[in-house]
Amino acid sequence: MFDITPQLAAATVLFLLVLGSAFVRHSNTDASNKLPPGPPGIPILGNILQVPGKHLATYFRGLLEEYGGLVSLNLAGFSVILIGDIKVARDLLDKRSIKYSSRPVVPYIRRHVDPEKIYWATHEESETQAIGRKLTVGVMSSVRAGKTEPLHEFEALLNIQKLLDDSGEDWFHHMKR
Repeated sequence: MFDITPQLAAATVLFLLVLGSAFVRHSNTDASNKLPPGPPGIPILGNILQVPGKHLATYFRGLLEEYGGLVSLNLAGFSVILIGDIKVARDLLDKRSIKYSSRPVVPYIRRHVDPEKIYWATHEESETQAIGRKLTVGVMSSVRAGKTEPLHEFEALLNIQKLLDDSGEDWFHHMKR
């Protein structure tokens, strides 16, 4: 059917080798692939078979002792970074939180749980999400300082009062409050 000459076969193999070499070289120098050291994994599954079902803290502590304060794991295509040094954690999560604290976007949540994009935390990085995160930092800093305890107490008393007023018949509505 097709006449393939030895020269055409050799040229095809040479082309595929050059293309594969360029792909490997590009993927190794890509800035997104610069992860901290970690245990070698197997293709596709990564390190997922190495992670034990029990005693995760002991396993993670061993990795941190072996590879240093930052360790990367590939769990079936998802990169997980372990931070074992308090100084590094404070630097990355406090000082550079905007850059390093993004969350993975879960398509199910985006489509079915929050299709109207009401909750900024469930959607991809955008200007709206950045504003929401900055506002949340201000609110959460007062939570860490313990300034919201009177508000919690007031809301709990208000909820109990409303539950007692309607004899608990509409209790599910009170849970939404």
